[in-house]
Amino acid sequence: MYSTHWVVNLHSTESYDDSGPVGTDPRSERFQAFHDYLLQSFPLVHGHAILELVKVNTCGLIFVWKGSNSTLQPLLLAAHQGASYSAPSYANVVPGDPTTIDQWTHPPFSGYFDGGSLDNKSGLIGVMSAVETMLENSYHPHRTIVLAFGFNEEIGGVQGAQTLAVTLEEMFGGNGYAMLVDEGSSYEEQFVCLLLLQEPRKTIWMSALRSQHRVDTLACHLPTRNVHCLAAHIPKLPEQLRKDILDSIFSDEALRAAEEQLFMDPTFRHISNTTQAIDMIHGGVKTNALPEQAWAIINHRILAGSTDASATPTRGNLTVSQAFGFKGSEPPPITPTEDALPYQILSGTIDATYNSHKGNKGNDTIIIRPVVLAGMTDTKSYSSLTPHIFRYRHNEKPKGVEYSTLTHSVNVTM
Repeated sequence: MYSTHWVVNLHSTESYDDSGPVGTDPRSERFQAFHDYLLQSFPLVHGHAILELVKVNTCGLIFVWKGSNSTLQPLLLAAHQGASYSAPSYANVVPGDPTTIDQWTHPPFSGYFDGGSLDNKSGLIGVMSAVETMLENSYHPHRTIVLAFGFNEEIGGVQGAQTLAVTLEEMFGGNGYAMLVDEGSSYEEQFVCLLLLQEPRKTIWMSALRSQHRVDTLACHLPTRNVHCLAAHIPKLPEQLRKDILDSIFSDEALRAAEEQLFMDPTFRHISNTTQAIDMIHGGVKTNALPEQAWAIINHRILAGSTDASATPTRGNLTVSQAFGFKGSEPPPITPTEDALPYQILSGTIDATYNSHKGNKGNDTIIIRPVVLAGMTDTKSYSSLTPHIFRYRHNEKPKGVEYSTLTHSVNVTM
């Protein structure tokens, strides 16, 4: 009963590139309706004596569930209230193209398909429902658990996660959290993709009236930890490719051969490169009239291990970032795994939960593998809180389904 109610009553919370400060932009008022929904749906989370709710910058939410052992560093669970895709007439989601609404299987936010079902309301609702259920069963944690919900991750989290990070550090100090888990990849038939690093995002605004734009050669390299894991655990991998991957540790020739084969997969090539996409273009208003102004917005996903400067096209001695005042994020540190207790605890928890749900017997039925996230999450604002940052979503990735602005959905098993 609860699960059905929690799933089908999702509220619209879009993010726009031109969103103004909270309190001045009326579009931010939509988050209050979502907060009201959370209050109604999760009364114990909001009303229990050992849970404290702190609102930051009006729309940001922090719940502190006090544990019985104050000497233990708290666990931090993060999500963002917005969604990734939606129709613009609905509303932290990226607005969708209004001309595509009739192509949705069901309307967005109808209870069948939600603009933020994957990114990232399912994560937020999952955390809230788990805490509500544990409170119903009189569970009291030994370790303090902190929930942090930003609200404009889709436009960089300046008003959301960045303000939450200040309050979170004031609460428990720098490096004061044992572990942080935020949104990330799903699990598949054999593999769990545990994201240890994210590619920074950078958006450049280009005006045709001001400069010509030439894109420099962008960085590229093979994510070695990822492919070595594949070579060790995928039975159907072609033997020559497996040999090239394993030999690439010592041989540049084998590395080139492995790259040539692996980069034939567009998805794999994407996570191994600094990529760019011209997402928005604007020109004139009539076919036989020259435009007064033309512009384009270019979004870069910067290769992990690279830098912001490597993805910045130049014009003479002036970078585009300098010309237009935009600066991208630098890559965050890699989450430690070797002999790292938080990694071992999270991996073991995922393994046990997966096996229990699937009814599997024994251990090692799935492989936990490190993956680079091709994008940014609110965790870019939280690097001062803990070095143990993981990006993971515990739901099964549907076969044959790709991310799209259309019919964005998540499967729910009752």
